[in-house]
Amino acid sequence: MLLFEYQHDFQNTESLKILPDTSGQKVSDFQTGGGNTKGLHSKRFIQTDYIVLHVRNRDVIVGYVSKFGRDNEAKFLFDFKGPAGMSMPGWYAQAHVIASVTGEKYERINPGTVIIGTPAKKPD
Repeated sequence: MLLFEYQHDFQNTESLKILPDTSGQKVSDFQTGGGNTKGLHSKRFIQTDYIVLHVRNRDVIVGYVSKFGRDNEAKFLFDFKGPAGMSMPGWYAQAHVIASVTGEKYERINPGTVIIGTPAKKPD
């Protein structure tokens, strides 16, 4: 696996899982794939979330890395079927990068996240 090829503990295929997204749902019109990778590194669990885009005749991978759990919890999350969790800051950042790369509106990629503020009232 390219993401972890230099990490000694990830040379063992039993400590790495690749989970392609099979839901068929897309967050971008340019999306051609996506998924997660799960890695058990010593006693730590690491997961990547990624989306593959095809933009201007190029494939682009946009994603983020999260660390979840230690010791027994790490092993449990690694063995858990499917993704073990999600990083909301990671997802928001990923959505911003996708919007920047594709030119799509952020609200289209991450609906329901528009923040409308109320003007502050001047104190009397």
